[in-house]
Amino acid sequence: MPWSPEAESQRNNVTIVPIWAKLSKVPKEQWTKKGLSFLASLIGGPLCMDGATSMQRRLDFAKVCVTIPLDFEFPSSIKLKIRGKVVFVDVEYPWKPPSCSRCSRFGHLTARCPTAPTQVWVPRTNLIREQNPSGAAPVPGRTSQNVATQAR
Repeated sequence: MPWSPEAESQRNNVTIVPIWAKLSKVPKEQWTKKGLSFLASLIGGPLCMDGATSMQRRLDFAKVCVTIPLDFEFPSSIKLKIRGKVVFVDVEYPWKPPSCSRCSRFGHLTARCPTAPTQVWVPRTNLIREQNPSGAAPVPGRTSQNVATQAR
């Protein structure tokens, strides 16, 4: 969708985003379009592979693009069972989109949420400072009768 004022107004309604995932230790049985698509589907919604992966020019890792929801957990590995043997495929994410659990939107972290209540400093105007002859301010709840003094 090309940019337009309508597209800009929909920016806060984004619920899924595409991200790249780097898959390492991929079993050779999975180095097919169908196999890599299956692995990608275990992470998110498969979209595509990078050129080097689809042309099998680089076999030490695969890069797949998947869609993820706002509450995505970013697993660091995928557990597979191939011919009765458990195998783990490592997953890395070159970029993790910032997301907010307060307003359920992408684009910022919860600590910087624009919908969070803000604290505003308001100066106290009704505070009256009383001073005794020595210049010290009184302690609230204390009177001069119950304050010990030291003779000089």
